Amino acid sequence: MSDTESKYKTWVIIDDRVSNRNQAIAVAEKIMNNYELKQIKYNFWSWLPNSLLALKPIHIDKKLLQAWESEGLPDLIISSGRRTAAIASYLKIKSNNNLKIIQIMHPNLPTKQFDIIISPNHDKIKITDSNIIKVTGALSSITSQIQDGGKELRQNYPDLKKFVAVIIGGNTKKNTFTDQNATELARILSNIFENLPIPFFISFSRRTPNSVKQIIKNNLSSLPTIIYDPMEPNAKTNPYFGMLSEANYIVCTADSISMCSEAASTSKPLYIYCPDNFKSPKHLFFREELLKLRIAKILDISVVYFEKYKYIPLEEIERVRGKVVQKLFGTNPNLYN
Repeated sequence: MSDTESKYKTWVIIDDRVSNRNQAIAVAEKIMNNYELKQIKYNFWSWLPNSLLALKPIHIDKKLLQAWESEGLPDLIISSGRRTAAIASYLKIKSNNNLKIIQIMHPNLPTKQFDIIISPNHDKIKITDSNIIKVTGALSSITSQIQDGGKELRQNYPDLKKFVAVIIGGNTKKNTFTDQNATELARILSNIFENLPIPFFISFSRRTPNSVKQIIKNNLSSLPTIIYDPMEPNAKTNPYFGMLSEANYIVCTADSISMCSEAASTSKPLYIYCPDNFKSPKHLFFREELLKLRIAKILDISVVYFEKYKYIPLEEIERVRGKVVQKLFGTNPNLYN
């Protein structure tokens, strides 16, 4: 680590939103060798608009803010999501506008308060300011995790030569993964197996309803199937990254943009299950992006076979890195690597 870099202090503000956390850390890992995570929890006041919280962030513990200020504010803050944006903006004001902010997703504040805003296309920000970088899907940097996961999967399942990774999410604020969806998905997979008889490796989410799990298990019980359920008392290590690494084909449910984005970074044939009741405009927009880029195909009852096809994997984090480095550090690489 260079002397210049060691003096460039970076904070990554994270909350309980896993997707927000992962995206912020992915950006930090790509542009800075040294950063500090700042974990926050929200209270009742987090529902207030950001225009108020940016002036006085009463949605987090006052003592925490005081502790941060007493230790000395950083040179750079990376924040992700609306509520962390308010804290980052507040701290920038406290620094007399000396610190810089990389904000992921729309901050619900004037964009000029942020040095860089990384906005997914599905958020449909119409502003075209020079500090806004638009991306497809959710940012991720999982190359090393996929490599390590692949080795672990082969150790744990040495007899598994070929398989279809079926990654099932669950309910969201706007979508319900219904029993009817589960029945349909199981039927689609059964039909495909008749024409492509290779095992299914199914991974449930913590959001997957119990009834959905049971329907999937019951309807696929006669087929060669491995099932991972994180809610089981004696659940093994999550095989998610290993599945992405070693699968011949990947099936994802459309309820998680992060999950689909990570699958789209593998170059493996990707099929997205998005039934009619999944009506979130953001998820539908993102799905259409992947279809137009010929990264993914739709999985519905008409699909009876998985095709082998190639595409340029989704690597938005690399593109973002180049733009961020140029905007924040110019031509001085000692600041970030």
